Amino acid sequence: MGYTHYWNIADEISRDNWYKFIEDFHKILPNFESTLETQGDQKLQTINGMVFLNGIGELSHETFCLERVTDTTGFTQRDDDGLIFKFCKTAQKPYDIAVCSALIIAKKHFGESIMISSDGDNEEWQESKALCQKILGYGDNLNMDYVIPTGEFNWE
Repeated sequence: MGYTHYWNIADEISRDNWYKFIEDFHKILPNFESTLETQGDQKLQTINGMVFLNGIGELSHETFCLERVTDTTGFTQRDDDGLIFKFCKTAQKPYDIAVCSALIIAKKHFGESIMISSDGDNEEWQESKALCQKILGYGDNLNMDYVIPTGEFNWE
């Protein structure tokens, strides 16, 4: 399947928590100037209640998309708690650090409204955790699961 990050998220994140997330995410963005696409249909966007990003050229993989209000009009997979299952395969390409940082920031501000897991372990998240800790003052001690989610899902 490839190196992937997973998250289960509530249908809607409060505006207040979303704006706190965006504010912190913008603080770390300068660290990814040479890593994230800024042109074309895969370009970095943090507007309209969405964060959308990918790597550049051959250093891109799947696009990471995190939404304040998750689109549930199509096929939706939910966990036992009703959270919506999402994922992004990064293949550990350089933009992976931006994806992990975004997920760390989301966990900080969304709390129990998001559960994060990964094919990676603590060592593979260390650079993102250290970056968030240095710039934002948190990241080192956030509880990350680092395991592929298991259990029953409800298919809608």
